[in-house]
Amino acid sequence: MSDFIYKIEKGFLSPLEYKIFSAYANLNYQLNPHYHGHEGPMQYNEPGVGAVWDVKYRDILGETFLHGSLEKMKSLTNLPLKPVNSFYRVYGKEAMLTGHTDKPGLEYSATICIDYFAENDDYLWPIWLEENGVRKNVLLERGDALIYRGDKIAHGRPVFQGEWQTQLFLHYEEVENELDGETNREHNEGYAGSQRL
Repeated sequence: MSDFIYKIEKGFLSPLEYKIFSAYANLNYQLNPHYHGHEGPMQYNEPGVGAVWDVKYRDILGETFLHGSLEKMKSLTNLPLKPVNSFYRVYGKEAMLTGHTDKPGLEYSATICIDYFAENDDYLWPIWLEENGVRKNVLLERGDALIYRGDKIAHGRPVFQGEWQTQLFLHYEEVENELDGETNREHNEGYAGSQRL
């Protein structure tokens, strides 16, 4: 079992990548009538989080980044990994994240800052990690990622002081044997190597 706990990776996504994802998430919200009431755009309250503009699990673009980032994640953790799932969330004003560890199977995760807006230009929303009773705050700019062992280290966020923030989560688990790794390799190459497209 690996002793990897966490790593901060500046520029995990390029400016082009995070700008595309930000525009996509924004359009996803604007064009979905479910999120617009008679009085305009709506937020909702997510348990343990608070105000949320949008959340998408296993979204097609999120899954594209999940599989597309596999080799990078393997290199950064120095571990054989396979994708589990992705989601993104657009946090609203005064959102927070109750301290927790991730459920089993979400072993190695990347939380990536996609975009945000705050009236204070210098404000960055911290993520805290707690190890051996000591909390450390991590600050991420657009495109930066915190790569962490989410099922082993407690993490959370204080109350958000901005207007909104889009965060992409990519989850992976360690491959236990070579057969799993070969199956995973074939799955991820899949149609990309096919002559049928």
